[in-house]
Amino acid sequence: MSRVGGYGSHSLLATSRHPPLQRLLRALYPPMPALNVIPCNTLAEIRAVIFRPGAMVLNVGSGGLSGSGRRLWADPVVERCSVIHMDIGAGKDVAVRGDAHHLPFHDASLDAIVMQAVLEHLRDPRAAIAEAMRVLRPGGALYLEVPFLQGFHADPHDYQRYTLEGLRQRLQAFDEVAGGVSVGPFCSLTWFIRDGLSSCFRSRWLYAASRFVVGWLVSPLRYLDYLTRGNPAAYRLANEYYYLCRKRNP
Repeated sequence: MSRVGGYGSHSLLATSRHPPLQRLLRALYPPMPALNVIPCNTLAEIRAVIFRPGAMVLNVGSGGLSGSGRRLWADPVVERCSVIHMDIGAGKDVAVRGDAHHLPFHDASLDAIVMQAVLEHLRDPRAAIAEAMRVLRPGGALYLEVPFLQGFHADPHDYQRYTLEGLRQRLQAFDEVAGGVSVGPFCSLTWFIRDGLSSCFRSRWLYAASRFVVGWLVSPLRYLDYLTRGNPAAYRLANEYYYLCRKRNP
């Protein structure tokens, strides 16, 4: 049995064969530990750069439509743009099926690109970043949310993690606008406690039961991350970082 470490990764939650069962399981499943704690004023500044009036915005992976990344999209400013949701497979709200390594768009045709929980799943992140550079207009924005201390979660693959400095190095061809912790250290702790304890069980049912019970018991720890915002120590054990940059003008 393949056991992935990601929250919300249980195979029963992804099945579409039994919709009523799926809805019930989603209601009962423990909360995700990835609690987005970007300050509201910072998030507003990020939106102002990405969702400019009339902008053409590409959402690669469509990952922010659920999970902690949905905070970025929960604002009326999004409606003033043309947003294209792209993923490798068909799905709700997916308008374009495509590969981040080979974006199906013309050179300098987009104003902004969003990649939330995408870079870690790419076999060649350098190629994807080069593609983002190619299709962005000069001054166009690239926004990423990338995990650091998260368990393995293949969707369908999982290749790498990044520190904030690692992101800066990877994206040095762009001009940095903002960067910081999007999901804090107590979410990392929540993740590790649940997955660590559940790994003690070989029985499929005990494994699932332990993840369910411990997941609910430790989920309140996530809210302590609101106390760590702005503390430099939070960067050392962050669960996830955000990074906003621009394509340089010629």
